[in-house]
Amino acid sequence: MLENQSEMMQDAKKRLHQSRQLNILDSQYEALYNSITKLAAKITHMPVVIITLSDENRIWIKSVKGLNGIEDGPSQQMYGDWLFKTSSCLEIADISKDYSYSEHPFVNGETKFMFYAAAPITLPLGEIIGVLSVFDIKPNKLDPIHRDVLFGLTQLISNALVIKSFTEKNLSLVTESAISKYS
Repeated sequence: MLENQSEMMQDAKKRLHQSRQLNILDSQYEALYNSITKLAAKITHMPVVIITLSDENRIWIKSVKGLNGIEDGPSQQMYGDWLFKTSSCLEIADISKDYSYSEHPFVNGETKFMFYAAAPITLPLGEIIGVLSVFDIKPNKLDPIHRDVLFGLTQLISNALVIKSFTEKNLSLVTESAISKYS
């Protein structure tokens, strides 16, 4: 847990810097992340799975399985404060009984979700930049294997984001070098 407001602000700055360095916000949907959401849905038996990433003001949806018409939104509305305070899985067996989510659009909107679980997407240096979330329309519970799968998939997401960013940066350097060499 983060101890104080100053520590939370430092963590937010690191998270924002890493999100920008990875150049992932507002990128297109990609087959790898769509495969991860499909796999998470199949293994956990949950009808809806979402990969979201966050900057200082909003969440951005990288992939979604089982829900149409979902849009980016304010990060506070989607996560509350828990996301940036812990590296553990959040699980709410029945959201309708949790006061902190009573006004959330997923609880009182068109699709009324009852179950929610999320594992943080954590970069190698510890910055939490998003979550892999699963939802159900009835109260539910993850078993330990499902929690392990969610954490394993968040590590896969993190590694894929880092590798892609590294590859793109190096390709750009090689391209610039080749252009300057042959110009």
